[in-house]
Amino acid sequence: GECFSQLLDLKLDLPVDERKPEKIHRLASKGIETFERFLRTMVDPKTKAFPPTYADEFVRPVVLARFYLARFHSKCPENRREHVELSLNEYRW
Repeated sequence: GECFSQLLDLKLDLPVDERKPEKIHRLASKGIETFERFLRTMVDPKTKAFPPTYADEFVRPVVLARFYLARFHSKCPENRREHVELSLNEYRW
């Protein structure tokens, strides 16, 4: 997921006329998919829900994953309103 973030940053550093929205969207989508997959590993198999608290060793990775998700959503060039709302929801979490 962090690799997708770095690749996205490289694409976003290009001059606006050289950026390709489809590539930016693809990188952001892959990053979102990766961090969502990681977060799903935290779901309690019995309750099928996220735990109310996390063990100390998981707090930082979970919080970072949420921040990365928020950032990826904020950079998606397609369906801007939807992605901005998803980004805000991740930051609120």
